[in-house]
Amino acid sequence: MKISAYYNWLNKLLCVFLLTYILVPGFISVNVGFFELSASRVAFILLLVFWLRGLIFTRSVQKILQSRLIQHQYFFKLIFLFFMLQWVMVFQSVDFSWSFKRYLNFFIYNFFLILITASIPLQEKYVKEVVRFFLIAVTGVILIAIAEILMGTNPFLPFINLESLNEFQRAAFREKLRGGDRRIQATFSHPLSFGQFVVLIIPVLIFFKKELLTKSRVYILIFFLVSVALFIKSRAVLVILILWGGYAFGKSLLSKKVNPSFKVLMIMGMLLGGLVFLNTVNISEKLDEYFGGRELLDDDNRTNQIEGAWTILEEHLLTGVGFGKGVEELGYGTSGGARGTIDNYFLTLILDSGILVLGSFLLILLYVYFKYFKVRGNSKWALMGLIFFSVNLISLSLIEVHTLFYFLLTFTLIYNAEAVQSGYYTSQL
Repeated sequence: MKISAYYNWLNKLLCVFLLTYILVPGFISVNVGFFELSASRVAFILLLVFWLRGLIFTRSVQKILQSRLIQHQYFFKLIFLFFMLQWVMVFQSVDFSWSFKRYLNFFIYNFFLILITASIPLQEKYVKEVVRFFLIAVTGVILIAIAEILMGTNPFLPFINLESLNEFQRAAFREKLRGGDRRIQATFSHPLSFGQFVVLIIPVLIFFKKELLTKSRVYILIFFLVSVALFIKSRAVLVILILWGGYAFGKSLLSKKVNPSFKVLMIMGMLLGGLVFLNTVNISEKLDEYFGGRELLDDDNRTNQIEGAWTILEEHLLTGVGFGKGVEELGYGTSGGARGTIDNYFLTLILDSGILVLGSFLLILLYVYFKYFKVRGNSKWALMGLIFFSVNLISLSLIEVHTLFYFLLTFTLIYNAEAVQSGYYTSQL
């Protein structure tokens, strides 16, 4: 097989995996021996095997991966440290067998996907193909979410035999209510909460708006994403969307492309609109009503999780209780907590694997922050989006979006906007 043909197939397999990971629910699967094979899992196995074949037998793949590891050595060293520290802590788990199985799945999916992403050459056709598949995925997510609103239940429910599912899979179909309204889940592969998806995807759409051919297409998609997201009634998502609005407004004011007179009109409009809003609307009352009687910054469930974690961490601060065991120790989720998630990813890290692992993850985020101040143009959108997403992790677990998060982190750092916008591509073949 010619090297160009190999990369064409590798990129296509990557795109197919991401598409199935986002759109096809993981609970639609078949049992093969001890394994449950979902569409995304099958796609990932094919991707991994095909990549390993090229890595072993093709010098070009080795050269590209090696050059990327050197060029972005600080990022990859931090990623490697994060994964290796978690692996060491697995041996300190209160249940080694359980933690080993959970970690192995986490490591194979995420660590190898990072390396696969770093092995694909920076060519226009490859970048545009990935972006086109994301366009399809985002459109599909919006349609699933709208279907969920109209049907009042999971749109995949009519096609599923609930009796054939386990407790965790059945839980994915249960309605989640807040203030009498359904909290949209738009169930994807693992499943992925709609709010987390919105926070991740909006900056990516703006980052690659040139590859999406027209700006209007991007803004139409963002409009639908935000509109549907408002049905979630999630406090974290609302805060992130407000931060995005403030960032976009500030970026417009600082942009040299925006007419100065229009900037003045924007400021005057914002001030006038704000004064009218404050004088006619009781914000506290409206927010309380919108969130079904819950205060914006108050949450007994998350507070109880933190308080419960302190007791456990008194004995396990350095090593944690074991990868994937923290939620069980707290007693959250189905099956005695084994299938649940903690509503704070930073708390999840320190409870599962200890303070050193938490510190290594914070170093990765600090590296992203540092990169934000170094890049120009559209790269700022992508990296700022990842920064906002880290704010989101204070109130949500990352368990369902590990793979997508690490892929976007690697992809946006390597395929930087300066090369894309300038039209300069290097095949590195």
